[in-house]
Amino acid sequence: MNIQLLLVHLRKKIRANKKKVTDAIITTHSAEICIVCGSREQLTKEHVIPQWVYNRSTKRTFETTTNGI
Repeated sequence: MNIQLLLVHLRKKIRANKKKVTDAIITTHSAEICIVCGSREQLTKEHVIPQWVYNRSTKRTFETTTNGI
């Protein structure tokens, strides 16, 4: 699967969970919830993007022009 299709899937997942995440933050005044999947369990720094994506290089980043960003 190419990267564009994966990013489309990621954006759809974020949109699907936005109300759940927003409501949780408003209710608890805390952001202890994943903004992608809405999970409150097993949240780590690698919850969404695993470290192997960056080959252990914290200086590497993603660059995208999708949505004019």
